[in-house]
Amino acid sequence: MWYRFLGRTGLKVSIIGLGSRLTYETKFECMKAAYGAGVNFFDTAGEYGGGKAEVLLGQAIKRYGWKQNDLVLSTRGMNCCLERLDLPYVDIVYAYRPDRQTPMEENVCVFNYLVYTDKGFYWGSSEWSDSEIADAWRFADKLGLTGRAVELPHLGLTVFALLKMGILTGKTQRRGCASTWQQRLEVVVELKVIAEEPGCSLTELALAWVLMNRNVSALIMGAEKLTSEIMKGMEHVAQNKPKEEPLRFG
Repeated sequence: MWYRFLGRTGLKVSIIGLGSRLTYETKFECMKAAYGAGVNFFDTAGEYGGGKAEVLLGQAIKRYGWKQNDLVLSTRGMNCCLERLDLPYVDIVYAYRPDRQTPMEENVCVFNYLVYTDKGFYWGSSEWSDSEIADAWRFADKLGLTGRAVELPHLGLTVFALLKMGILTGKTQRRGCASTWQQRLEVVVELKVIAEEPGCSLTELALAWVLMNRNVSALIMGAEKLTSEIMKGMEHVAQNKPKEEPLRFG
């Protein structure tokens, strides 16, 4: 497994993280397999399974005797999330989707409070617009507060939905209107041509394309099962990703 720093923070995360939208006890083995393959980054949220995903993640940490300071944990909530995880803190707390009913200055102050009270060591945003990201940093700088560590140029970027909710696997049913679905399928056909050149699958192509971007700190993957064969496949792609262009990443 390869590791990268989350932007300019001291958090060193595995380039592949496990998004623990896992709500059944059988998923313990999935988390164990990921940890055994070198994954140290686990992402969850209070709305996953009505909080059950956080409970299972916390239980897995205790069941397998993992040390929290060896892990990087992120979630989208605070007090209730910590209670479900049964942990004193998380490494990253996300502002999950923008709250446009609350002034940005207030949002920044609240997340700084969480950092200063040691409940979350860093804070980030999820699915914010460019202008909202810039506003948050501007207020933080103006007030002498801590800006976000995630989803800001040079500070860290985690990405998800690599397979476009399964469309690149060919195993998902149609979602959305027929015309939009057809457009997506046409893109998949074009991508298959690109994947045939190096002789890889669409999944491998998508994974390599994301991991070659040095601006990406980690890719959050989800899985119904995570066998050793699946992990070996992801490790193979990670070790054989396309060469980076020095000028592109400067």
